[in-house]
Amino acid sequence: MDDNLIQWEEPVSNPTEIREVFRTESMGLYEWQALLAAGWRHNGTFFFRVSHEYDEKDRLLNVLPLRYRLELPLQFTKSQLKIWRKNQDLNFRLMPLNITDEIHFLFAQHTQRFKFNVPETVYDFVSPIPNSPFPTYQFEVYKNDKLIACTFVDILPNVLSSTYAMFDLEESKRSLGVFTMILEMAYGASTKKLYHYPGYAHLQPSYMDYKKNFLDVEYYDWQTGNWFKL
Repeated sequence: MDDNLIQWEEPVSNPTEIREVFRTESMGLYEWQALLAAGWRHNGTFFFRVSHEYDEKDRLLNVLPLRYRLELPLQFTKSQLKIWRKNQDLNFRLMPLNITDEIHFLFAQHTQRFKFNVPETVYDFVSPIPNSPFPTYQFEVYKNDKLIACTFVDILPNVLSSTYAMFDLEESKRSLGVFTMILEMAYGASTKKLYHYPGYAHLQPSYMDYKKNFLDVEYYDWQTGNWFKL
């Protein structure tokens, strides 16, 4: 399979808009796992699911919740494997959520790439309250002693879910967004998780298209409530 994206011409979901939100400071892991399977996402204690949203040009975009099957052996494209090999000089670690000054600095630098809906603080994505609404973890990626990427993940009984990823703009040639996704998928598969949820993408071309390039990717159909291979 080549790396070309499938270009859709017709919506895969009901044009009736879905927009649901709620807040909670406590939720069970199995409950969150079930909500993920129904197209929900969260930023800290704010939970939401939306079927459509507007971009910076006021275009209406169809939202695609995505997930990857973590069946061994994991399959990647040639370009993804090239990115993985290119970054073997880096060190990484998984640890409980710990927002340091270094992470605040990385986040501030990372958000300079956005011109629309620019987040103000890392706490737009994770709760400042420890273990609320459930424990959150982070993958940290280092070049020598410098933090150059960090992702926030939910580790659940049967699945892994990404909340947010940031990287050093000076290291953009490393494609660290793809690298950290491979890192998360490898961890999920090694711990016998069934799926990895990378978040939303769009039916139409957008800056999140790299998520649709992975093999064994499925999308959630808002109309039927089922997952289908993309």
